[in-house]
Parts: sequence; structure tokens; C-alpha cells
Amino acid sequence: MKSVNQVKRQESLKKWLEIIKDQRASGLSALAYCKREGIANTTFYYWQNQIQKLLIQQHEQQEKAKALPAVKPASKKPVANAKKADVQFAPLSSASSTKTPSSLELRCGPVRLTVTEATSSELLKRTLCVLRDVFPAC
Repeated sequence: MKSVNQVKRQESLKKWLEIIKDQRASGLSALAYCKREGIANTTFYYWQNQIQKLLIQQHEQQEKAKALPAVKPASKKPVANAKKADVQFAPLSSASSTKTPSSLELRCGPVRLTVTEATSSELLKRTLCVLRDVFPAC
């Protein structure tokens, strides 16, 4: 059974997630948005940081919980029911070198993402969506 504090924290996280989404959709900087809405920017950044930590923790738990199947070849068909903001994968032509890299490392700010041949396309897609939501500059 959840404690009262756990329930309050969950509700606060939901509330602030909506506020952060609204800020990003507004096109305003975090400071301009906070000023417009009468929100203390330190409070906004605190909750943004808490949500980022939670999303990273959830991702790490998901990654530990499931084994990664081999990557399937990319389909040239469009993804069914795909929205414009969904992550899409494009087939890449092979480089002129004969040696194929065994992993790919992506970096953006504090985030470092290593993709291997064993990384499932679904996990990569979910991870990129989380990163897009948490770090809009990436």
C-alpha cells in the first residue's frame, strides 16, 4: 500500500510533467514561460530534474528487465498509425569501408547512448523518444 507521501509525490510529478510539456509546446524558453505563468524558475528546474531522474531510472530498470533481441532489418514500409513526432528510422547505405562497426555511440549534453547490433529497434525508438522529451536540444 502506498503512503500518503508517495501518492502526493506521484501527483506532483504528474502535474509538473504537464507543466513541462506545456512549456515546451509554448515555444518559450523555460525562463520566459516561468515568468509568464508566475512560476519560480528554481521550482520549475527542480521538478524538471526530478522527472529526468525518474525517466532515466525507469529506462535503466526496463533495460535490466529484458534481454535485447537481435536487430531486425529496417522495413521500408511506413510505420502504421505513426504520428508526425514519432521517431522514424531510415535505411542507411553501407560505407565504403569493409569493416562494420560493432557499436555506435550518440552523445548529447550529459547523455551518452551506445547502440550495438544487439539493441532492438523498439528499445532504441523508446529511448530516443524519452531523450527527446527530457532533453529537447538532442
